[in-house]
Amino acid sequence: MENRFTSMIAGQLHQEHLAAMGILGRLDTALASGNRRQQAVPVFNDLVAALEGEVIPHFRFEEVALFPRLARAGEPDIGLLLGEEHGVMMPLMEDICDLVKEDSRDPLKDDDWQRLCRLGRELVERLVSHIQKEEMGLLPMVEATLDASEDENLAQDYIFSR
Repeated sequence: MENRFTSMIAGQLHQEHLAAMGILGRLDTALASGNRRQQAVPVFNDLVAALEGEVIPHFRFEEVALFPRLARAGEPDIGLLLGEEHGVMMPLMEDICDLVKEDSRDPLKDDDWQRLCRLGRELVERLVSHIQKEEMGLLPMVEATLDASEDENLAQDYIFSR
């Protein structure tokens, strides 16, 4: 996914999508290798850092700053759809983070490890699909809706809120 966006905020969100796709690809590869812990654990640790440091703040920003703006501009449906997906993925991401942190303190028992791997596969599927929707729908809509001043203000707010 090359950066085809001219808006600062769309470009920033696009870069985060690229980073998320990278870690999701690594997780998918590690899990496809038969759930071997030595391959998957470092990727899960990187995933938790990405979820807490980028993905969750990204979701919050969209819900607070972008979706309401788009709704006021007459485009409420994209925010409703993506917001519903956020609502499904947030508990999934929290469960993954909790299990990975638990595993770092005391290695998970086999059942919990299998659950973590299952949750990881589900997150890959859901988040990849979500990112694709944002790339094809949300970001072009953001570019079409925001004027240059709004774009710059949002981009600065987003960068400084992290």
